[in-house]
Amino acid sequence: MINKTLDFQESALRASSNLVSDIDFIQEKQKLALKRLDSQSFPSKKNEDWKYYDFSDILDSGFNLEHPINSELSTGLDKASLVKIVDKFVFRECVENLIVTVNGAYSEKLSNFKLDNEGIRILNFNKQEDLKNNPWAEKICKKLFAKDIEKEERYFKTLNTLLMGNGFLLDIKEGHKEARPLQILHISNKNHFNQIRSLIHVGKNAEQDIIVNYVGFEDSRYFTNAVIECYLDNGARLKLDKIQNDSKNATRLYNFYASLNRDSNFEFNSFSFGAKSSRDDIEVDIEASGAHASVNGLYVLNGSRKSHHKVTINHKVSHSTSEQLFKGLLLDESKAEFNGLIEVFRDAQKTDATQLNKNILLSPNAHIDSRPQLNILADDVKCAHGSTIGKLDQEELFYLMSRGLSKEEAQIILTYSFCQELIDKIKLSSVKNYAANLAFSSMKAKDSGLSKTLELLADNSKFKKSRYEK
Repeated sequence: MINKTLDFQESALRASSNLVSDIDFIQEKQKLALKRLDSQSFPSKKNEDWKYYDFSDILDSGFNLEHPINSELSTGLDKASLVKIVDKFVFRECVENLIVTVNGAYSEKLSNFKLDNEGIRILNFNKQEDLKNNPWAEKICKKLFAKDIEKEERYFKTLNTLLMGNGFLLDIKEGHKEARPLQILHISNKNHFNQIRSLIHVGKNAEQDIIVNYVGFEDSRYFTNAVIECYLDNGARLKLDKIQNDSKNATRLYNFYASLNRDSNFEFNSFSFGAKSSRDDIEVDIEASGAHASVNGLYVLNGSRKSHHKVTINHKVSHSTSEQLFKGLLLDESKAEFNGLIEVFRDAQKTDATQLNKNILLSPNAHIDSRPQLNILADDVKCAHGSTIGKLDQEELFYLMSRGLSKEEAQIILTYSFCQELIDKIKLSSVKNYAANLAFSSMKAKDSGLSKTLELLADNSKFKKSRYEK
């Protein structure tokens, strides 16, 4: 284990020598990241946040740490084939509001950004010419990119800053209210250590909905390390729905950070349906009064798949609110972890925060480690947390069967009802149908009765409607 860890670290440092940015302020951040890594250790099970993680998914997989410069060519496909893949996953409401990355790199050629106003701006922030021609972008990036790298404690987030080849800045201008959603599509297929980096800035009183989906070719093996930094100005509103449908052989690390200012409203909904192994590390800083954060997630696992969620919401000031709701549906020998924390600082009086994790184990061999936590230093707050782990409610199952439903039909109703609360948080019907189908279509339980139940759920015509159908 130790030798493999050292080999990984040495390979990553060698790869970084070819990725030093030409842009002064990014290069400076990368130097700080390298210095920071010298004082950081590779995560281990001795670290409480990684206690239940299987590091063999990273260290034994032989991923190529030499990230390709041309991501589109690295797929082994021509542009026409890539366009067909993009067409397969774009939602009809987002055809002209589309950002695409391929194997970790932002692709201007495959993106289709044709909004009829100038309220939303996007560019590659690691491209000298783009920054030179757009001083507003340089100003934002200098201020916010890897803002706290000197204090960063997350090893893989620091490594992303060091190894990123490019990244995109998405800026929602002050007062802009876009009715149409924006889609960010991440495509991966090669056995590389892909670095995805994006910076999202939402201006004062601006509003935007974003749909982010991660997809992989069916059997492809890859390791993705994604970092998203998101900043909301006063009165801003952002809703972000993330749908993870990676290849069944993929390993994914997802680092998300959001900073909320006065009276801002942030909603984050995470749906984890793919990948052999995935880990979401989500942190929200509430920096000013009146801000609200809603962080939610649904993970559906079968086989020997693993999913980890580390969620931290920091209430730093008085009069702010937050809520967390995570649900898990586990089959076969799958494993999941929920590690949630509400941190209430000493000056954060009048904080109102809730946290709940619910899990249904559909197999005796499935396992969940659930650790909801509160750390409260203020004395005038309203906070609650809880966790439940169990099977489908037998009394509810009996009740439905007593009303004439078969056992399979009753299981379908209870299983979907468990997930529906979170799936219904998606506004667009096409995206909602897509997420609902993914939640059940990939599930092939070893138990024949459960297989039938999930097959019927996946075949529900409501969920199989084309994303392009009006």
